[in-house]
This record gives sequence, C-alpha cells and structure tokens, in this order.
Amino acid sequence: MAPILVIASIEDALFKLAEDNVAFYDSHAWRDALRRRDTLTSARRYLDLVMEGKINGRDVRRTSQEIAGLLNTHSELRDYAYGLLNDGTSPKAALLANAVAEDADPEGLLLLVELEKRLQRSLISWRTIEGAATQQVPSEHRRDAFDVLPVPATELRRKLLAMTTDGGSHDAAARVLREIDKLRDENGAPEDEPRHPDLASGKPWPILVPDPDARDSG
Repeated sequence: MAPILVIASIEDALFKLAEDNVAFYDSHAWRDALRRRDTLTSARRYLDLVMEGKINGRDVRRTSQEIAGLLNTHSELRDYAYGLLNDGTSPKAALLANAVAEDADPEGLLLLVELEKRLQRSLISWRTIEGAATQQVPSEHRRDAFDVLPVPATELRRKLLAMTTDGGSHDAAARVLREIDKLRDENGAPEDEPRHPDLASGKPWPILVPDPDARDSG
C-alpha cells in the first residue's frame, strides 16, 4: 500500500473510533495521537471537531494551546481559522480567538482587534502583541538565551491607526498601538519605521483622551 494511503487509513481509523464511541473525544491520548499525525487533513478535521463542540473545550487553556500548535505547524490551517473567525457565527469563536492570540501574526492581531469589539471581551495580551511586532533570535552572548528584536510593522500600525476610535479604555486598536510603542522604546524600532503610524491620515498619535474632570478655563 502506498505511504499516503497508509497515512489516510490511519487517520480515518482514528476519527472512526470517536465516531463510534464519543468518549474518545475527551481522551487526551486520542487527541495526542491525532495531533501527532502532523498532517493538514487531520489538523483541519480536529479543528472542525472543536468548533462543532464535539471535542470538549472545558479546559479552554489546554484546548487553545493544542489548536495554537496546529496553527503554527500548518499555515493553510491558519488561513482557514481566520476565515472561521471572520464568519463569527460559531459559539467557539472565543476559544479559537484565544488560540490565535497564543502566537498571532499581523493579520491575526488585526482580526483579534475586530473580535474584541464584536465580542466585548479582552483577547489580546502583551505576549500576543510582542509576537506580532518582534522576533526572538538566539543570543550571541548568552547560551540558551534570546534577544528580542523589532520586526517591521509599518503596515500593521497604519491599519491599527485607521481602526482607532477615541483612544479610551475600549479602543483596542489604540491600546495595541501604545503597546507596540512601548516595545519600540524597550527594543528599538526598524530604521525605516516612522514614529507616527500614518501622517497622511491626519489622525493624531498618540490619541489624547480628554480629562473628564478638566474644566474649561474660558
């Protein structure tokens, strides 16, 4: 039997086990066996089962990390996951968003900003922003250590500025821009990255929120 057919047969057998006995969906051994198949087809079928609620997501943190690992392995799966989040109809959207936030690229970060508005909940952590605006490289001076270096984010910052509203506590885009600025202060910025995200837009940066306790002296 050809190797590809053998792989497909093994995957089909694993999924058939759970179809015949749903207890397998809660089995960590079964889930680990599926992820170790390391194929796009098994990863997508696994993600679909999570989104359909068949694979129990009670341990949200663990499930999010499992999906994040699959997204990092298969770029095509990341594209598929972004499509699911854009659709926004699945009750498991927040769980998938948490998986994307584990290691978001610029496209994923922009999508999470939109989702924060839609779901009215915080999804973006400092780690999420750091992953999209910096990279870790092995240190030349210390063994088993990494240096954090900036990666160009001009287009990302321009798009974020266009998404800002009032700069207040519910303005996710402005919050992310401020955090990127902090990263630039700590780790430096790419030489060709301007301080203002988009001068041509006419939007001020940083956005200054009026003090509600301030009085008009005029």
